[in-house]
Formats: sequence, C-alpha cells, structure tokens
Amino acid sequence: MAENIREKTDAAKEHMKEIPQDVKKEVDLNQMQSELAQLRNEFAQISATMRDIAANRTDAAMQNLREAAGRAQDQARVTAERVQAQIEERPVASVLTSFGVGLLLGILLDRRS
Repeated sequence: MAENIREKTDAAKEHMKEIPQDVKKEVDLNQMQSELAQLRNEFAQISATMRDIAANRTDAAMQNLREAAGRAQDQARVTAERVQAQIEERPVASVLTSFGVGLLLGILLDRRS
C-alpha cells in the first residue's frame, strides 16, 4: 500500500509539473495569436500606405505629363508660326526648298527599293 501511495504521489507530482508547462504553452499560444493579429494590422496599414504613395506618384506623373504636353504643344505652335512667317516672307525660296527636299527623299526612297 505504501508503494501504491508513493506511485500516486509521484504521478501527482509529475502531473503538477506538466500543468505549469501546459498553462505556459497556452499563454504562449495566446500571445502568439495576439502578435499575429497585430502583425496583420500593421501589414494592412503598410499596404494602404503603399497604395496611397503609388496613387500620389501616379497623380504627380500625370500632372507632369500634362505640363510637358502643354509645353510641347506651345513649342509646336511657335515653330509652326515661325515657319508660316518665313513662307510668307519668301514664298519662292520656300517652294524651291520644299521641291528640293521632296526630290531628295524620292531619290533616297527609290534606292532602298
């Protein structure tokens, strides 16, 4: 009977050793779940921030593109006005220049064929 009591006591001691480990494992699991939820929230915030940055950069790029297109359009208008003014000032020279350029292009394209 003493051995039986000793065995039960030893078994109870072993069981008591296991309980804190089980409780500790449960606490660790809860802590890990909490940290995982926090990481998910942080990643969601990072993703939202990155989307905002990309949207802002896209908006800025579109604005820069519009400005560059406007400048190019203004430059093309100024160039066209200059060409028109030169044609009006020297119509014969303009016709002869156009004829020469057309003739040169014709010769170059004819050689490629």
